[in-house]
Amino acid sequence: MHNITSLQEFRIQECPRLVAFPHGGLPTNLWKLQVVRSEELKSLPAEGIHNIASLQELRIQECPRLVAFPNGGLPTNNLTWLTYHTRM
Repeated sequence: MHNITSLQEFRIQECPRLVAFPHGGLPTNLWKLQVVRSEELKSLPAEGIHNIASLQELRIQECPRLVAFPNGGLPTNNLTWLTYHTRM
């Protein structure tokens, strides 16, 4: 997926069997990433979101098994919106 260099927005919604992102990372030009209602997702990309310097918006909603951000943390230079919400 990291080879799709023109992709700027990526939304994953209602993928109840998604456990992890595929190896290889996300496109480095991505500026918006949303993950919504993926109940089995346990981790964000192992290659690290911190490598996506253009990321401005990260929204995670209703992913109750996601317990931590990846090693390396989040890119902070351009990140202007961070949302984490899970049902209680």
